[in-house]
Amino acid sequence: MVPRCVRTVAGVCLFLALAGQGCSMRHVLIDEMVEVMAAGTDAVEQETDLRLLAEAIPAQIKQLEALYAARPDNRTLPLLISRLYAAYAFSVFEPVWESGQLLETTPPPDTVTALDRYYGRGAEFALQALELSHPDVRGRLRDVTKVAPFFESLSRKDVPALFWYGFNLGAWVNLNRQSVRSVAQAHLVRRSMERVLQLQPAYYHGAAHLVLMTYFAARPPMMGGDLRRAAEHYEKLRGLAGPEFLLADVYHARYLLVGRQERQAFEAELADVLRRAGAIEAYPLLNRIAVEKARIYRDGVDRLFE
Repeated sequence: MVPRCVRTVAGVCLFLALAGQGCSMRHVLIDEMVEVMAAGTDAVEQETDLRLLAEAIPAQIKQLEALYAARPDNRTLPLLISRLYAAYAFSVFEPVWESGQLLETTPPPDTVTALDRYYGRGAEFALQALELSHPDVRGRLRDVTKVAPFFESLSRKDVPALFWYGFNLGAWVNLNRQSVRSVAQAHLVRRSMERVLQLQPAYYHGAAHLVLMTYFAARPPMMGGDLRRAAEHYEKLRGLAGPEFLLADVYHARYLLVGRQERQAFEAELADVLRRAGAIEAYPLLNRIAVEKARIYRDGVDRLFE
């Protein structure tokens, strides 16, 4: 019920913000509304009903985009939009896509297009958030001689934008692993998350380790893959988020154990996740997604270990 409540409040505030008020008053109203919407975005991750989220998140995104159009200098708005695009793609579309890949089900025809679009938009809005503090960010990311100095110049206040940029871009790269364009941008994912870990390793449950674990485990050695480094990130993630963060174990099974072709350990780890899930109250949404993915990977074991 939380997303519905947030949607109602947002609709009322949006009307007030845009109903002919002067520029200064409109900005004040928008800024106050952003605080409400930020709390609503946090509340999304307490929800475990994926169907409800599939209906609620698009409305929240569109309201935030309308506010951002009216207040483009607000630093919180692009971050909230980026985070919601990530949540929408990750919780609603990615399990459907993976089920089609591993279980040979027939996903809706626009699933891949939706994933590509929403992760791409998520990365773009996070980049816009960075751009508010670093106007030259796009040029520096395109210039190989300026990439490393740019990331080194970022500070702790840049961590949220940097994380959601790396998360969305990393998911997009993982979706498009056969694309030359994807390969060319993959190093930005690694650099983003490594800088997050240098500045604030516990940000968002330490999930920068989750992204880097996937990055190093899903890639062949000639393209920077390294199962040893992936395993190190898994251990650090478990240390930060604790054993109740089930996505760590699910991704460990999917990428590291599959990479090592350890089928027995893979099946045992996913069985343990599914056994423990019902007794865990922490990380409601993320663990709900972890369970969904664990079932897909378990049922698709023959494809993963061909």
